[in-house]
Amino acid sequence: MVRLWQRLRGGELSPSRGGVSVALGLFVGLQPWYGLHLPLCLGLGWWLRIDAVVAYAAANISNPLLAPLIIFAEVELGSWLLTGRPAGFSIAAARRLGLEGWLVQGLVGALVLGAALATLGGLATFSLLAWRRRGRALRTAEIDGAIARTTERYRTGARADYWYVRIKLRTDPAVRALLALGGHFGEVVDAGCGRGQVGLALLEFGGVTKLCGFDWDASRVAAARIASGRPNDYTVGDLRQAEFPNCDTCLLLDVLHYLPVTDQDALLARAAKALNPGGRLLVRDVERRPNLGSWLTRLAEQIGTRLGANRGLLLRFRSRAELLASLKAAGLRGQVYAGSTGTPLQNLLVVAVRSDGPAGD
Repeated sequence: MVRLWQRLRGGELSPSRGGVSVALGLFVGLQPWYGLHLPLCLGLGWWLRIDAVVAYAAANISNPLLAPLIIFAEVELGSWLLTGRPAGFSIAAARRLGLEGWLVQGLVGALVLGAALATLGGLATFSLLAWRRRGRALRTAEIDGAIARTTERYRTGARADYWYVRIKLRTDPAVRALLALGGHFGEVVDAGCGRGQVGLALLEFGGVTKLCGFDWDASRVAAARIASGRPNDYTVGDLRQAEFPNCDTCLLLDVLHYLPVTDQDALLARAAKALNPGGRLLVRDVERRPNLGSWLTRLAEQIGTRLGANRGLLLRFRSRAELLASLKAAGLRGQVYAGSTGTPLQNLLVVAVRSDGPAGD
């Protein structure tokens, strides 16, 4: 069934494929072949290798609400083209034309109207999809630039830190997901900042007016200080006790699972309290689920902790429902995004806003 659906869609909806799909659907939908629109769209879409689903959606222009108006317009158009005068929907006109005359005028009008609207709809769809593709390409270039500039900040520090940050920023899908959120990040607090690369990437991307962070690993804080060029913005601090300054954006990335559940709840509550109205708490953490991706992610964290690559008291992983419930108890509304797209891992990225503030992007 999945393969059949993919075959009907025909692949990526490029501007040209989208334009042709909509044009075909509009043309078919405006023809008086009632009951045949679906098989025509599926058959022609399959044969032409365009998006048959989009084509049929466009064909639904001929719906019970619009069908009478479409028929009227087609008959009138056909009459103007064939006779140079309106059809005139009256008993006298019906007697004069007869059923055959009505059908001929309607068919001619349907062909012309279908061709015209198909052309306009196809061009409009092509333009819209091309505009969206250009926007995505521009956003991708902006993100790539921010990542490159952030990486360069670490070149003067320890080589190990430089290469770690370079690989992490280029391979971690959560970084791109955070940058793609857009909006105004404002004053940012990076709690459990590690080497500080994510906060600095946000700074390079734009929309950050102030950035500070803390972590309990002094060596990583030292790397963040060198990269930022503002040593006072990064301090050594314990997540369990640190007080958060007021902020517009708070980052809690890959840190919750190193704390007991009660400490996790207390941390989320303190972070929520520090948010300004409309502020966002951005959380990325391992999702506990009964699947292979979650098991691999938890195993990687356990190995990293045993080897000393990660410093934590213990490992406590939570399910999506548990995390969202904890955020709700802290007065936040959370929206879940994929935090490890393109990898075999199972992470969640949650964008949470204060319940008394506007919804996040």
